[in-house]
Amino acid sequence: MNKSILFSLIFIPFFTFLCAQEKAADIAKKIYQENLIRYSCRLTEREAEAATVHFLRSEGVTVKSFSKAAESMKILIKGLRAVAEQHQDPDAVYKSLQMQKYNIQPGNWTYYLKKYQTPEAISKLEKWVPDNERIIIRSMAKTVKPMLERWLLDQKILKEFSRLHPEMKNLPDDQKARLWWEQKLKNQTGIPDDKRAAVLQAILLRQSFILGKQADLWKKYFEARLKE
Repeated sequence: MNKSILFSLIFIPFFTFLCAQEKAADIAKKIYQENLIRYSCRLTEREAEAATVHFLRSEGVTVKSFSKAAESMKILIKGLRAVAEQHQDPDAVYKSLQMQKYNIQPGNWTYYLKKYQTPEAISKLEKWVPDNERIIIRSMAKTVKPMLERWLLDQKILKEFSRLHPEMKNLPDDQKARLWWEQKLKNQTGIPDDKRAAVLQAILLRQSFILGKQADLWKKYFEARLKE
């Protein structure tokens, strides 16, 4: 069989599948973001940072807890400057600074070498060294923000589902969420019928996984917001 024909038979269906999946993911993201806003689950940067401070205090985390991470980042930045500014050999720098001792693996080193090739880029990275509380809070808040927004939406979905379907109160939370989103998507315009299942799956993958003591912590912290 002609190689170009064989390539077409294999690649084109695969490419079409990838495009379909990407489109479903884009639709899911748009719908999810709309509901974050509708149910008042979006957090400002300041709110996210305040929540991060609350979490760190509850866990007894201090700047000292990040000392090893800060030390590793300082060694990494020193190495990046040696390569970018002094034009030293990357492998030689990795060995001379004993980067593996600081838990910087060869793959990590290669990644940072590609991403931070100029003094300006390295300077930006240096601002995120976790050696003071402000930087730690700002850095962690970037991760905490979407995680908590998802968790807040999950809680409001479960609350609304229980109000609308008291006869299903004993269902597991994941099933309640699935049923809620299935109904939401049925009423959502602009979704091709052949994409609904993929969109639903993409949305469910966005659910948070905050459980146990952490869930209790946030329920108390966001008590007023969850009543809205």
